[in-house]
Amino acid sequence: MDAWPVPRSLVGIRASVGRMQADTLRGMERALQALEARRAELLATLEKRAGELAAAFLGRLNVASRSDIADLRAHLGTLERRIQKLATKDAAGGRRAAAG
Repeated sequence: MDAWPVPRSLVGIRASVGRMQADTLRGMERALQALEARRAELLATLEKRAGELAAAFLGRLNVASRSDIADLRAHLGTLERRIQKLATKDAAGGRRAAAG
């Protein structure tokens, strides 16, 4: 009967080790999740600050924005169409004067 306490204590030790391993694994998983969340926060902050820095830098350079360039292109297109209409009107008027 003296042999039974030893295996029972080994079973208890094994169970305790198993619980400790599971607890350690859960703790490691939580730590990795926390690190991933912190990484995402830091990256978002870095991207925000980099954008602010770039905007400030470009503001000091007095560089046109994409929106400004798009507006200028649209205005240029309008002017080109108006010039084309005037040129067409002038050419038609000149032909009439030559014919008359």
